[in-house]
Amino acid sequence: MAIFFLGHSTEAQTDTLSYGLQFRGDRVGSLTATRTETSENTILYDEESKTIIHFLGKTTIKTSLQVVYKNGILQNSQYRVTKNGSPYKKTTIDRVGEKYHIDYDGDKSIISAPIYYSAARLYFEQPDNMKTVFAELEGVDHNVHKIKKNVYEIDDSENGKMNTYIYTNGILHEGVFKHTLYSFKLLRNK
Repeated sequence: MAIFFLGHSTEAQTDTLSYGLQFRGDRVGSLTATRTETSENTILYDEESKTIIHFLGKTTIKTSLQVVYKNGILQNSQYRVTKNGSPYKKTTIDRVGEKYHIDYDGDKSIISAPIYYSAARLYFEQPDNMKTVFAELEGVDHNVHKIKKNVYEIDDSENGKMNTYIYTNGILHEGVFKHTLYSFKLLRNK
């Protein structure tokens, strides 16, 4: 997704976070999350990850997420996942008027309520006072549960598990993502 600003200069502030992905204690990948705030009340989130897992064979998974917020409201997003170099999952979300048009692997849906907080923001902003977080991949809300100070669990409706998010100074420090057969750990690089 390319975004162009024509006619005047913009000054942007960019923050980048990098993480290692662990599976069974071994580093298997990396994730980079970037947040760019422009002078037009627009915030761009860009996340890229690559993971190579040797579990029942070698699997390489790459993810790419781009999200645009304007005046605190999600405007659009694109999420792509490839598995061993082939398209695996894809979601596009576009705000048209007051509604969101969602296409998740060809399944189309519409959401009428504005989206203020989505998964892309989890790296940069602790979900204080949030009851739900919108998942750009599935196009649905997940429940947020504050466990204790700086620790949250978020329901993953895709697999019925709870994922854990641990924050330091408002920035995601560690995440544990559970699946039926395995779990991943995300740990911020120093």
